[in-house]
Amino acid sequence: MVRVNKRNYLVLLLLIVSLTLIGTGIYIYHLSSPKRIITKAMKNLSNTIYLSKTEDKDLSQENVLLKKDGFTINSMISLKTNSQYLVDKSESNPEYLKYANLLKNISNTENTINFVQDNKNKKLLLNINSNLYNQPLINMKYYIQDATEYYYIDGFKDTYINNGNNNYFEIPYSDNITGTGIKYLFDFIKKSFKDNFREEYLKTEKEELTIDNVTQDYYKVSLILNNKVLKEIINSLQKDLKKDKMTAQILMILNCNLKIDSKTRIIPDDESIIFSVYTDKLTYKIRRYELIFKKNNSNIKIVYSLDNKGYVIKDNEVIYNYTITKNDSSTKINILSKENISVGSITFNKTSVSYEIELSFNNDNINAIGNYKLEHKTKKDNYAYEFLNQLNLRVVNKKTELINLNYTIDTNFLYQSEIFEDVSTSVFQSSITDLEKEMLVNYNLEKINKLYQ
Repeated sequence: MVRVNKRNYLVLLLLIVSLTLIGTGIYIYHLSSPKRIITKAMKNLSNTIYLSKTEDKDLSQENVLLKKDGFTINSMISLKTNSQYLVDKSESNPEYLKYANLLKNISNTENTINFVQDNKNKKLLLNINSNLYNQPLINMKYYIQDATEYYYIDGFKDTYINNGNNNYFEIPYSDNITGTGIKYLFDFIKKSFKDNFREEYLKTEKEELTIDNVTQDYYKVSLILNNKVLKEIINSLQKDLKKDKMTAQILMILNCNLKIDSKTRIIPDDESIIFSVYTDKLTYKIRRYELIFKKNNSNIKIVYSLDNKGYVIKDNEVIYNYTITKNDSSTKINILSKENISVGSITFNKTSVSYEIELSFNNDNINAIGNYKLEHKTKKDNYAYEFLNQLNLRVVNKKTELINLNYTIDTNFLYQSEIFEDVSTSVFQSSITDLEKEMLVNYNLEKINKLYQ
């Protein structure tokens, strides 16, 4: 039997108490970390809107498609839009007539985009066609063959123009650019943002606040995004993207350059975006969120509390209240006036094959109703699957229709990759004269002007 005398007992007790205090201190330090609080707040808000409990349809067949010898993506774009407001204004001001004509002409276009990738023969073809009143408006092609890229513009030259070397098919991961590569890119960007997130972007303070009818001091953490901070974040992200082999190759394929020079303005210098989180002082439990859009001394503040209620403040005056209700398949934001009269709602619905957003708003003289839907359809035969994008939006002011917009993008993915293009008579880009370049600019302007007539 081992004896424990009083002295040893006190030493042991002090050791346990010391370790407990140290552990508690480390835990509280972790809880109180401004970076941890902001990161958790962003995740919580994302989960509030995103319907994570509804499982997405398994799109693994997309990867199967990309691993084949090739694939084809066909998109048909239909856009119908008009504005009675512009029509009425054009009667007294001819300047508005061209914009009214633009909406009318766009509604009478037929648009298709075809993308074919032949992995076996290392060919790629992008074909963009647009007709106005059944007459050709835009007909352009972009083509890769034998590590050389070509382009064709209908009405400019009757053959392809050789634009030099292109190593698209020599780049690793090029077969994943529309599949797992994109997911990898998004995940990498999120991780890079977290890694490059600096404590100096955050401001901490204590602030007295009334929540649930209780007034007390709360711990406040604010992320302040101005032009300088946003440029630093984007430039840090770009450096990380270049260091990672896969993301660097994906960006090369997309021809994407995120570098921001010193003269570029992400947002004006007199504007900033402030995201604030309020927590209890001891437990650091999040109690309230605030998002502020600030310009000089004017600001719009959106407040959200844990009771799924919030409000919108403009220059210290409440202009809207809102409540959020959520279940496994939908989230609804009910919007109320400052007098608690319902003025509209935004609803997010999600199933295993679709995502839908519904909007309604009716306040004073403004009435708006809209619907957006993304639907996935599995098809048989030559089709791998189909995506359907639809948007409908109508806004009325004082009984005058400001805009009525309807567009549909129907996209089919096929297990086919036949490409039959002849570049034997192509000419080099360097052979295009300055006069011909000027003719091309005028030709494009003529096409654009047709939409305003």
